[in-house]
Amino acid sequence: MSNQGNEVLGAHLGIDKSKSKNEKKSRIKVNLKKWFDDGNILPLSTIDNVLHEDDNDHDHNDDNDVNHDNDNDVNDVNHDNDNTKTKIEKEKEKEKSSNQIYLKKWTDNGNTIPICINQGCNNTVSIRHWSSQGDPSLKTECSRCADARKKNKEIPGVTFHKKKYCENKDGILGFICPMDKDRYAEFPSDIYHMDHIDGDHHNNELTNLKTFCAICHTRKGKESGDFNGFKKSSRIHKH
Repeated sequence: MSNQGNEVLGAHLGIDKSKSKNEKKSRIKVNLKKWFDDGNILPLSTIDNVLHEDDNDHDHNDDNDVNHDNDNDVNDVNHDNDNTKTKIEKEKEKEKSSNQIYLKKWTDNGNTIPICINQGCNNTVSIRHWSSQGDPSLKTECSRCADARKKNKEIPGVTFHKKKYCENKDGILGFICPMDKDRYAEFPSDIYHMDHIDGDHHNNELTNLKTFCAICHTRKGKESGDFNGFKKSSRIHKH
């Protein structure tokens, strides 16, 4: 049967192109039953054509809908990533600006930032953060030295001061390091901490700096009061 014949038959069977595919098929099946009950006949090919006349159109539209949804999803993800990136960048800029303000106030009050403890380096040490009172939490090395040391890289003319073992192995703190002396090299470098013997983080004289394991450093800090945030030597050291 021709396409025109299908359209005529479709109209007779109640095909409404404004209906959804499932709704149309259900309506067609009901009307086909009535058609055959009245003693009429149709070739199987014609029945198949009527039932599936617009499947291709629907499938094409469905594909377009899926592609459109996928495009929207990708755009949403990219937009979210851009927003996250922008937020992180803004936070970094805010932190950098805040650090610069604190540092200016610190130096304007006659304070200084210590020099990196490594021999041959003249950079100032890294600052972890600033307290609400405007006091810096200081590291013992500059960022360049710390990065190189952690990656086992050398810097020409610079000698790293931090040891790869606990200097309390012989009990210089009044108690013996509990770690096995023969296995110090097996542990990562971040298990060893730099300690200021007098608790003054601005006193980077090499005689005041020792490398202790995390256990010894924690015990020493608690017993000496180095971890007391209200202790003056833990917070402010003017030179």
